[in-house]
Amino acid sequence: MVLRRITGLVYLIGISTALSAYTVFWLWYFFVFYILQIPIAGYLRYDGYALIVAAALFYDYLRHQATLRTAILSAQQTWQPRVAVRQTGTALIFLFTFLVIAKDIAISRVFLASFCGALFGTLLLVNRYLPRLLSEWVFKRTATFRVLLVTSFQIQPRVVRWIEKRSNYGFRIIGVLADTYESHIGGYEVVGKIKDLEKLLSQKACNLVMLNGASDDTQMIRRYQRICDEYGARLVIAFTFGQSYRRPVSLWQEEGVEMMSLREEPLECPSNLAMKRALDISVALIAAILVIPPLALAVWIAQRFQSPGPLFFLQERTGLNGGTFFVWKFRTMHVDNPDPARQATKADPRVYPMGRWLRRTSLDELPQFFNVLIGQMSVVGPRPHLAAHDKQFAKIYHAYRIRALVKPGITGFAQVRGFRGETVEERDIIKRTRSDLFYLEHWSLWMDLVIIGRTILQMVRTPNTAK
Repeated sequence: MVLRRITGLVYLIGISTALSAYTVFWLWYFFVFYILQIPIAGYLRYDGYALIVAAALFYDYLRHQATLRTAILSAQQTWQPRVAVRQTGTALIFLFTFLVIAKDIAISRVFLASFCGALFGTLLLVNRYLPRLLSEWVFKRTATFRVLLVTSFQIQPRVVRWIEKRSNYGFRIIGVLADTYESHIGGYEVVGKIKDLEKLLSQKACNLVMLNGASDDTQMIRRYQRICDEYGARLVIAFTFGQSYRRPVSLWQEEGVEMMSLREEPLECPSNLAMKRALDISVALIAAILVIPPLALAVWIAQRFQSPGPLFFLQERTGLNGGTFFVWKFRTMHVDNPDPARQATKADPRVYPMGRWLRRTSLDELPQFFNVLIGQMSVVGPRPHLAAHDKQFAKIYHAYRIRALVKPGITGFAQVRGFRGETVEERDIIKRTRSDLFYLEHWSLWMDLVIIGRTILQMVRTPNTAK
């Protein structure tokens, strides 16, 4: 019900944004031609460009309608400047692509460039105010939901906040039905007992009944449904599984089978995997061609003087779905290392001088871009550990092995948050694992780019946790 309202609203926003861009194009045309009196080409020539701009904005809407729908559903702002920057950039790409294809030398480049500034300002205002104005126009006056909350216990605050945030979409709480002697619950008046539901519906006091929380009493639910159907009211059940299980849940239905999941996994989507893999290959190729060769030469020379032996160090680590692979690193310890599985510590005598610098700056990890190209690792993901350490850490935190549902990474969300280096206490493992799980459940391409950027900054400004 709510999702359908928001979906329709999102379509209206997309069409209105395109029409706004088309309108501003012509307003700017008449401003330049009549107010500034700058001679430009004929009227008909520019009509095609106005349509191109509108098409560009509608195309951008089609690409990002899911994001816009999510933002509206969660009552987030959709007017951030970066959205207007993206939309203006899309319009520019469309305009200049059309220019190249049409080979139009008569069109005013000055006009088009100045129009982009006007378009950016317009989009800032449109993104800021249009969703609210449209929702009030469409829902608030003619399609109001007068919500009656029914509860046998204290109302969940999240349910109340959910309704209050959607006041622009026609939701308004008129009261609470509860078997209690309190006059108010959750800040709203108790207008009767639960047995008074039919009486209130007969008075047309509400048109949406929301049950606060699921119930195992199917007979009761059916009775509520019958009463609501009889008086033309909607019945909605507000599940609070997320609060009960202390984590978000996903509900869906396929072929009559209703299912619930306690964990979102964006990287189970093939298109997301394809985008992540494309980013991995792009970054890994740049590193393998431009960065690793000169660094490998410098490390090899330093090793000849400080710790003769092989340039690289291969070590078996745990990867995707618990499988094993050999990770590549620049060797930072002496060859006669008596205990390669033991974690490095500060001033570890097994580490030669330049090896200590390589570990502190994380440059010893760069050969792992070869693992990325092979497909064993990703640029961003949970750091892979030794199998022995995995067994040890899994005993400390129950959800530790969930990390293996995604490819391990050269860097990760835990590392850029400062959770790296030697694990001295159990809480170190817990903090790292929770960061890795947050990454698994909230992955986005933008998140990967931010983590890569923060990793580069940390290589320049070495954190205290680096060993």
